[in-house]
Amino acid sequence: SISRGVDRRGRRVKKGRVIIIAAEGGGGYPKRIAAYCQQHMIEASELAIGVITAAPNFLETSEIEQVVASIVGAGGADLVIVDTFAQVTPGANENAGEDMGLALSHARGLRAATGAMCLLIHHAGKDASKGARGWSGIKAACDVEIEISRDEEANTREMRLTKAKDGEDGLRWGFKLNVVTLGLDADGDAITSCVVAETDLPATKLSDKDRKAAKKIGRVEAHILDTIELIDARTTSMNLPEFVNQCVAGMPA
Repeated sequence: SISRGVDRRGRRVKKGRVIIIAAEGGGGYPKRIAAYCQQHMIEASELAIGVITAAPNFLETSEIEQVVASIVGAGGADLVIVDTFAQVTPGANENAGEDMGLALSHARGLRAATGAMCLLIHHAGKDASKGARGWSGIKAACDVEIEISRDEEANTREMRLTKAKDGEDGLRWGFKLNVVTLGLDADGDAITSCVVAETDLPATKLSDKDRKAAKKIGRVEAHILDTIELIDARTTSMNLPEFVNQCVAGMPA
């Protein structure tokens, strides 16, 4: 939608060039793009999308510089999608602020050098209710977080806006993946891929305990929690006025 500049789910979309760093499953992206084009009856040339089928190390400044050079050489970008964050941080300790902080710093550097938004695809932990796996500061460092979950029984998925630094969070959309046949391989077997189709939201399943515990976190409350996470872990105390000032300083006027 971004590469074509077409509205999505009733939301205005600004046209922009998209670069995908396919560090995981890069071989499947051409088929995904072909399936999208077939579904929407367009030519691939109408999509302003570039794919980097490599896994640059986001812990190494030199490799980020190479990515920047590749993006600039390809005509620049407005959105860079990194698939996945784990694949571009090889050997890193996901629970360590030092490693994750460095990788996020390089992601910000990528944004500063290209002007593009850097969107990191990351996995949830074993307990999905706790959000993205690893260091808690990852969410605090993000401007936006979108969570994807799947209802195994109904085979539908939900996209939920779990953080929007300067906007409304808590928005939800339903979707599913439809299989598209692209042709036949040399053995006569079908070559397939998937396209996204809009659906109604999956029914929310809450236990009695969950219902009692459910509480809407407001934008200000979320900002206060994010501010707490951003404070240096070595800080053992802080007086209340100082903390209030720090919260206010990070809020829109």
